[in-house]
Amino acid sequence: MLQIHTGTHHFEIKELSSYLEVQNVISNCRLGAVVLGGESEVPQRFYSIEIHASGLSDRPAFGIGLLSEGHGLEPEMCLIDDNHLLLGLNSQLAVIDLLQRQVDNVIRLESLFRTLLSTETGQIIVIHDIGIAALARDASLLWNYSEDLVEDWELEENHIRIHFANSSSILVDLRSLIFPSIPER
Repeated sequence: MLQIHTGTHHFEIKELSSYLEVQNVISNCRLGAVVLGGESEVPQRFYSIEIHASGLSDRPAFGIGLLSEGHGLEPEMCLIDDNHLLLGLNSQLAVIDLLQRQVDNVIRLESLFRTLLSTETGQIIVIHDIGIAALARDASLLWNYSEDLVEDWELEENHIRIHFANSSSILVDLRSLIFPSIPER
């Protein structure tokens, strides 16, 4: 179990062995729960996130169940602000409103989610199997670029360099709110 404390929330993250176990854990949440990844045909890995409001009841207020396709990629989360959580899982990103206890938005990716990166410019960079996307701090999609299988990336101050398997690397200026039409190679 992994525990994360913020000023307003306490998160308990567990890897579980089955969907039934996920259901059992999140059913204990007094204000409800949501499940992400339910569209997976055969989920292979199972997680629960129990969310406690700081300083309140020991019983979790809200739960999130995650059903992963299990491609070796772990789900990731990023607290956008005190009341919104961004989760990357399978081929999607989900914005969870922690006050309303609901999924606010789902962004479908063109390929499997890999990782979330926070930048000095305030953007959230999303690496997926065949490209890169940028989100504003409110998790709205700024741009998405897909090319080829991503092999590696380097985040440098206001730039990110993406190395592809069979295409030239690109250098993206993160200060731009739109993806440049012809990236520097």
